[in-house]
Amino acid sequence: MLPPDEALRAVLGSVRPLPPREVPLTRAGGLVLADAVRAAADMPAFDNSAMDGWALRAADVRPRVTGAVMAGEPGGTLPPGTTVRLMTGAPVPAGADCVVPKEQGREEGGVLVLDEAPEPGQHVRRRGEDARAGEVILEAGRALGPFEVAMLAAQGLAAVPVVPAPRVAVVTSGDELRSPWETLGPGQVRDCSTPALAEALRGWGAVPVPVGAARDEQGELERLLKTAFAAADAVLVTGGVSVGDRDLTRPALQALGAREVFWRTAVKPGKPLLFAVWDGKPVWGLPGNPVSTLVTAEVFVRPALDVMGGRRASRRPFPERGALGAPFQKSEGLRQFVFCRAAGGVLEPIVPQNSGRLSMGTRAQALAVLPEGRAAFETGDEVEFRWL
Repeated sequence: MLPPDEALRAVLGSVRPLPPREVPLTRAGGLVLADAVRAAADMPAFDNSAMDGWALRAADVRPRVTGAVMAGEPGGTLPPGTTVRLMTGAPVPAGADCVVPKEQGREEGGVLVLDEAPEPGQHVRRRGEDARAGEVILEAGRALGPFEVAMLAAQGLAAVPVVPAPRVAVVTSGDELRSPWETLGPGQVRDCSTPALAEALRGWGAVPVPVGAARDEQGELERLLKTAFAAADAVLVTGGVSVGDRDLTRPALQALGAREVFWRTAVKPGKPLLFAVWDGKPVWGLPGNPVSTLVTAEVFVRPALDVMGGRRASRRPFPERGALGAPFQKSEGLRQFVFCRAAGGVLEPIVPQNSGRLSMGTRAQALAVLPEGRAAFETGDEVEFRWL
């Protein structure tokens, strides 16, 4: 069995960012910039008011009110000894050096009377204070959230170069599987891995591509895998990766000419994990139990999708530290991922840990990682974990 860190390195060494493409700004949210973006113009493009109030020279006392400037109108020039009413965002007229908020003054007989003397520069947003023309405003590799999209829109960009979201085909296998809405017969179970993986993939910034379910027949699985490879950038196969007579994922991939990178890794749940590459596209054979499916996808698939989508894979997938609230026993040679209740920095393992128990995921707040090389863990032992 391959050590888990070595397995993850092998996965990450087999994937690359997808080729960039240009998309409309309205569809760029959540994607990653493929190239740095420079400001085409100063931001803001002109001095403007941060407040509703009056524009004037700070040195002027009791200036005459001569008009108003609204947002979207030219600012003009302000003669000495005068002031104009100003709306938020309106250009500050040339000659004015400050803005007095509306609540700090009043008009009396056409003259502005101030409650206190203003300071030069107050409440003025200066041209270029947000960004200067030619300056890099967003680096390549930056994920585009609301503020990034706003910055790009302010530059007048209708389209931007991005790394597209990876399209991930999901293939299930097993004679016993039925769709969630089907009535079950004897020995049959509902396929919960496909909708669960689709939800996880969307949360990771990928696009799920459901392909369907294959019976326990190698030719059918091979045909479905060909469809999956044609439709997606990466493929997930659930089930059929162990050593049973009907575990056909591995021989099906071998028959298609996929290059197997590894099979079986020293983790629990998820020991039978398979990873291969077909025509440059990664494919994971995930264990069939739904808990194992989701845990191995979180640990070994998500970081690769980050890379394919232009993001950096996290160097600390379990970034938090907490103390165990109860003893826990595990196999010494395996790294085990343990579902825990969490409160006040204390992690209480849910018992028993069983890869068929979906309720562990609904009852837990954290997933702890207990390292290989040790079997017994005591109350108070500090371990790494991540929030669920």
